[in-house]
Amino acid sequence: MDQRLTDILEALLFSSSEPLSVKAVQTLFLRAAEEEPEEPAAQGSFTPVMEQVAPAMLAAGRIREALTALAASLDERGSVYQLVEGPAGWRLVLRQGFARWVRLLRDEPSPRKLGASMMETLAVVAYRQPVTRAEVEAIRGVACERTLAKLVDLELLRVAGRAELPGRPLQYATTERFLEYCGMESLEELPSSDLLNEELLGRVLEEESKADKEA
Repeated sequence: MDQRLTDILEALLFSSSEPLSVKAVQTLFLRAAEEEPEEPAAQGSFTPVMEQVAPAMLAAGRIREALTALAASLDERGSVYQLVEGPAGWRLVLRQGFARWVRLLRDEPSPRKLGASMMETLAVVAYRQPVTRAEVEAIRGVACERTLAKLVDLELLRVAGRAELPGRPLQYATTERFLEYCGMESLEELPSSDLLNEELLGRVLEEESKADKEA
Protein backbone atom coordinates (compact mmCIF):
# COMPACT_ATOMS: atom_id res chain seq x y z
CA MET A 1 0.00 0.00 0.00
CA ASP A 2 1.34 3.42 -1.00
CA GLN A 3 2.01 5.38 2.18
CA ARG A 4 1.43 8.63 0.30
CA LEU A 5 -2.15 7.63 -0.50
CA THR A 6 -2.73 6.77 3.16
CA ASP A 7 -1.28 10.13 4.23
CA ILE A 8 -3.53 12.01 1.80
CA LEU A 9 -6.60 10.18 3.08
CA GLU A 10 -5.65 11.01 6.67
CA ALA A 11 -5.31 14.69 5.76
CA LEU A 12 -8.70 14.70 4.03
CA LEU A 13 -10.42 12.98 6.94
CA PHE A 14 -8.81 15.29 9.48
CA SER A 15 -9.97 18.35 7.52
CA SER A 16 -13.51 17.20 6.79
CA SER A 17 -16.42 17.90 9.12
CA GLU A 18 -18.54 15.30 7.33
CA PRO A 19 -18.05 11.57 6.68
CA LEU A 20 -15.90 10.94 3.63
CA SER A 21 -17.07 8.32 1.15
CA VAL A 22 -14.91 6.41 -1.32
CA LYS A 23 -16.76 8.10 -4.17
CA ALA A 24 -15.96 11.54 -2.72
CA VAL A 25 -12.27 10.62 -2.56
CA GLN A 26 -12.32 9.52 -6.19
CA THR A 27 -13.92 12.81 -7.20
CA LEU A 28 -11.22 14.78 -5.36
CA PHE A 29 -8.44 12.88 -7.11
CA LEU A 30 -10.05 13.43 -10.48
CA ARG A 31 -10.16 17.16 -9.75
CA ALA A 32 -6.53 17.07 -8.67
CA ALA A 33 -5.56 15.34 -11.93
CA GLU A 34 -7.04 18.23 -13.90
CA GLU A 35 -4.96 20.83 -12.05
CA GLU A 36 -1.36 21.78 -12.64
CA PRO A 37 1.01 19.94 -10.25
CA GLU A 38 2.20 22.09 -7.39
CA GLU A 39 5.92 22.78 -7.06
CA PRO A 40 7.51 21.70 -3.77
CA ALA A 41 7.80 24.72 -1.47
CA ALA A 42 11.15 23.69 -0.03
CA GLN A 43 13.53 20.82 0.33
CA GLY A 44 11.92 17.93 2.14
CA SER A 45 8.36 18.99 1.33
CA PHE A 46 5.84 16.51 0.06
CA THR A 47 5.81 15.57 -3.62
CA PRO A 48 2.73 16.75 -5.58
CA VAL A 49 -0.23 14.44 -5.11
CA MET A 50 -0.70 13.14 -8.63
CA GLU A 51 2.99 12.36 -9.05
CA GLN A 52 2.79 9.90 -6.18
CA VAL A 53 -0.73 8.50 -6.66
CA ALA A 54 -1.07 6.69 -9.97
CA PRO A 55 -4.45 6.51 -11.70
CA ALA A 56 -4.61 2.76 -11.07
CA MET A 57 -4.54 3.47 -7.34
CA LEU A 58 -7.73 5.50 -7.49
CA ALA A 59 -9.95 2.45 -7.86
CA ALA A 60 -12.54 2.08 -5.11
CA GLY A 61 -10.94 -1.12 -3.88
CA ARG A 62 -7.52 0.50 -3.55
CA ILE A 63 -8.92 3.47 -1.65
CA ARG A 64 -10.82 1.17 0.70
CA GLU A 65 -7.62 -0.83 1.32
CA ALA A 66 -5.81 2.40 2.17
CA LEU A 67 -8.57 3.41 4.59
CA THR A 68 -8.39 0.03 6.29
CA ALA A 69 -4.61 0.37 6.54
CA LEU A 70 -5.00 3.85 8.02
CA ALA A 71 -7.45 2.56 10.64
CA ALA A 72 -4.97 -0.15 11.62
CA SER A 73 -2.11 2.37 11.75
CA LEU A 74 -4.03 4.69 14.07
CA ASP A 75 -4.70 1.76 16.39
CA GLU A 76 -1.10 0.57 16.34
CA ARG A 77 0.41 3.94 17.16
CA GLY A 78 -2.12 4.65 19.90
CA SER A 79 -3.53 7.76 18.25
CA VAL A 80 -6.17 9.78 20.09
CA TYR A 81 -8.25 9.36 16.93
CA GLN A 82 -9.80 6.27 15.46
CA LEU A 83 -11.24 5.75 11.99
CA VAL A 84 -14.79 4.43 11.81
CA GLU A 85 -17.04 3.66 8.87
CA GLY A 86 -20.69 4.66 8.93
CA PRO A 87 -23.54 4.62 6.41
CA ALA A 88 -22.37 7.91 4.85
CA GLY A 89 -18.65 7.10 4.74
CA TRP A 90 -15.51 7.20 6.89
CA ARG A 91 -14.65 9.71 9.60
CA LEU A 92 -12.10 10.35 12.31
CA VAL A 93 -13.49 10.36 15.84
CA LEU A 94 -11.90 10.84 19.23
CA ARG A 95 -11.30 7.74 21.28
CA GLN A 96 -13.21 7.32 24.49
CA GLY A 97 -11.85 9.48 27.28
CA PHE A 98 -10.70 12.42 25.15
CA ALA A 99 -14.04 13.96 24.12
CA ARG A 100 -14.46 15.37 27.64
CA TRP A 101 -11.39 17.58 27.17
CA VAL A 102 -12.66 18.91 23.85
CA ARG A 103 -16.04 19.72 25.40
CA LEU A 104 -14.27 21.66 28.16
CA LEU A 105 -12.22 23.58 25.59
CA ARG A 106 -15.37 24.48 23.65
CA ASP A 107 -17.43 25.03 26.80
CA GLU A 108 -20.03 22.56 25.54
CA PRO A 109 -22.41 20.51 27.70
CA SER A 110 -22.03 16.77 28.02
CA PRO A 111 -23.99 14.78 25.42
CA ARG A 112 -27.48 13.94 26.50
CA LYS A 113 -28.12 10.31 27.32
CA LEU A 114 -31.32 8.72 26.13
CA GLY A 115 -33.64 7.49 28.84
CA ALA A 116 -34.88 3.93 29.13
CA SER A 117 -38.20 4.81 27.49
CA MET A 118 -36.48 6.24 24.41
CA MET A 119 -34.04 3.34 24.16
CA GLU A 120 -36.82 0.77 24.37
CA THR A 121 -38.89 2.62 21.77
CA LEU A 122 -35.85 2.86 19.48
CA ALA A 123 -35.27 -0.86 19.85
CA VAL A 124 -38.85 -1.76 18.94
CA VAL A 125 -38.76 0.46 15.84
CA ALA A 126 -35.33 -0.85 14.81
CA TYR A 127 -36.46 -4.48 14.87
CA ARG A 128 -40.02 -4.00 13.61
CA GLN A 129 -39.75 -1.10 11.14
CA PRO A 130 -41.71 0.29 9.49
CA VAL A 131 -44.01 0.34 12.47
CA THR A 132 -46.96 2.46 13.60
CA ARG A 133 -47.36 4.16 16.97
CA ALA A 134 -50.15 1.74 17.88
CA GLU A 135 -47.87 -1.23 17.18
CA VAL A 136 -45.10 0.25 19.32
CA GLU A 137 -47.53 0.92 22.15
CA ALA A 138 -48.93 -2.61 21.90
CA ILE A 139 -45.43 -4.01 22.41
CA ARG A 140 -44.32 -1.59 25.14
CA GLY A 141 -47.65 -1.40 26.91
CA VAL A 142 -47.46 2.39 27.41
CA ALA A 143 -48.27 5.53 25.41
CA CYS A 144 -45.40 6.41 23.05
CA GLU A 145 -46.64 9.45 21.10
CA ARG A 146 -44.36 11.97 22.86
CA THR A 147 -41.40 9.61 22.85
CA LEU A 148 -41.70 8.98 19.12
CA ALA A 149 -42.00 12.71 18.44
CA LYS A 150 -38.87 13.41 20.49
CA LEU A 151 -36.90 10.71 18.68
CA VAL A 152 -37.96 12.22 15.37
CA ASP A 153 -36.80 15.65 16.61
CA LEU A 154 -33.44 14.08 17.51
CA GLU A 155 -33.29 12.66 13.96
CA LEU A 156 -32.95 9.11 15.26
CA LEU A 157 -36.32 8.18 13.77
CA ARG A 158 -38.16 9.36 10.67
CA VAL A 159 -41.67 9.12 9.30
CA ALA A 160 -41.42 6.41 6.64
CA GLY A 161 -44.92 6.66 5.22
CA ARG A 162 -48.44 5.60 6.09
CA ALA A 163 -49.73 2.11 6.80
CA GLU A 164 -52.48 0.57 4.70
CA LEU A 165 -54.77 0.51 7.72
CA PRO A 166 -57.94 2.40 8.68
CA GLY A 167 -57.00 6.04 9.22
CA ARG A 168 -53.68 5.55 7.38
CA PRO A 169 -51.51 5.92 10.53
CA LEU A 170 -47.91 7.12 10.24
CA GLN A 171 -45.15 4.55 10.13
CA TYR A 172 -41.75 5.07 11.75
CA ALA A 173 -38.29 3.86 10.79
CA THR A 174 -34.71 4.51 11.86
CA THR A 175 -32.34 7.00 10.21
CA GLU A 176 -28.67 7.13 9.23
CA ARG A 177 -28.06 9.11 12.39
CA PHE A 178 -29.45 6.16 14.36
CA LEU A 179 -26.84 3.93 12.72
CA GLU A 180 -24.09 6.40 13.63
CA TYR A 181 -25.42 6.62 17.19
CA CYS A 182 -25.19 2.85 17.49
CA GLY A 183 -21.82 2.60 15.71
CA MET A 184 -23.22 0.47 12.88
CA GLU A 185 -22.95 0.63 9.10
CA SER A 186 -26.31 -1.00 8.42
CA LEU A 187 -29.29 -2.55 10.17
CA GLU A 188 -27.92 -5.98 9.26
CA GLU A 189 -25.48 -5.53 12.16
CA LEU A 190 -28.32 -5.60 14.68
CA PRO A 191 -28.13 -8.76 16.79
CA SER A 192 -30.67 -11.42 15.91
CA SER A 193 -33.84 -10.88 17.91
CA ASP A 194 -35.03 -14.49 17.62
CA LEU A 195 -34.09 -15.24 21.21
CA LEU A 196 -34.76 -11.80 22.63
CA ASN A 197 -37.91 -10.74 24.39
CA GLU A 198 -39.13 -7.19 24.11
CA GLU A 199 -37.74 -6.21 27.52
CA LEU A 200 -34.21 -7.00 26.33
CA LEU A 201 -34.31 -5.07 23.05
CA GLY A 202 -33.52 -1.74 24.70
CA ARG A 203 -30.51 -3.23 26.47
CA VAL A 204 -29.18 -4.60 23.18
CA LEU A 205 -29.22 -1.20 21.48
CA GLU A 206 -27.81 0.49 24.57
CA GLU A 207 -24.80 -1.83 24.40
CA GLU A 208 -24.42 -1.24 20.66
CA SER A 209 -24.46 2.54 21.09
CA LYS A 210 -21.46 2.63 23.46
CA ALA A 211 -18.98 2.30 20.58
CA ASP A 212 -19.65 5.71 19.04
CA LYS A 213 -20.27 8.36 21.65
CA GLU A 214 -16.97 10.24 21.64
CA ALA A 215 -17.08 11.78 18.16
